[in-house]
Amino acid sequence: MCKALKYLHEKLLVHRDVKASNIMLYGTYFKLADFGTMIDLNVQPESTKISRKPKPTTKDDVVTRNLAKIKPSFDVLELGLTFARLMTGVRSQYSDYSEVRELNERNWACNVRKRKLAGGKEYLSKRGENMPAKMLKPPRMCRMICVERLPEYERPKIFNSYWTETNILDVKKQLTSSCVDICRP
Repeated sequence: MCKALKYLHEKLLVHRDVKASNIMLYGTYFKLADFGTMIDLNVQPESTKISRKPKPTTKDDVVTRNLAKIKPSFDVLELGLTFARLMTGVRSQYSDYSEVRELNERNWACNVRKRKLAGGKEYLSKRGENMPAKMLKPPRMCRMICVERLPEYERPKIFNSYWTETNILDVKKQLTSSCVDICRP
């Protein structure tokens, strides 16, 4: 795994999603998978170029500015936390305070908002990809509705409970329904 990350980092690529479910066993070798969230640091994000705009004006600008802070060392941190969790079976206390988590949380709060308010044709997914409205069936749509109506201080709590504390489908459904109940006008 270290060789795979070393190779990526030499090419100035950041995987951004190193976790146990993305490490595959191939014979006696481990392989890194799922390059869907990878960022190429060779390509300069538009937000770091000189611009006349002092502040980001769209949600896309905010996401791009956050992505500009990502470094190869985040992959090394995620790999270390993954190994620690595999060895002990316990999530590390540092995973809750890492800069990676902070960026992911900030991007999540921004990305789940409606991209086109009039008509709501496209949204940004958790990973920043375009998601057609036809794919927004109940749990996703409920999360969208929630984040639109929840105050800023409530969002990290929902993010924590939904994405990190549990992977049990029933618990996620319960969180989603309670979130929607809170958000109803």
